Amino acid sequence: MPALSPQQVAEFEAKGVLCGLEAVSPPVAAANRVSFSAREARDGPEPHYLTLHAEEQWCWEMMTQPHVVAAAEQLLGYPDGVFLLATHAFNKLPHTPGFVGWHQVRSSCDAGMHELLTRLCSARI
Repeated sequence: MPALSPQQVAEFEAKGVLCGLEAVSPPVAAANRVSFSAREARDGPEPHYLTLHAEEQWCWEMMTQPHVVAAAEQLLGYPDGVFLLATHAFNKLPHTPGFVGWHQVRSSCDAGMHELLTRLCSARI
């Protein structure tokens, strides 16, 4: 059974973004926030985390939930599986300089990697 409706897929194709999907329940989101805050308290705030899914169990569990994976497979057109390359967590604290744009396109890929990443699925959670 598809994770997304045909209308949702069409919206993603037309706009390049699909809003309003619940990746985790509000209690799980709150618990994940506590875990992220604990990491900041332990390591100090970093401006950018790239591999949280490989370092933090809560992040891995959030990103590999069956409905999240199914939606990514459907949007990317890979029904037999997707690869979680990176988890970008930008830590933009209040009243600090800087800006985090909506789209984060990896422009430093070599030609082979660029061809491999012809379609990108990004989730803001």
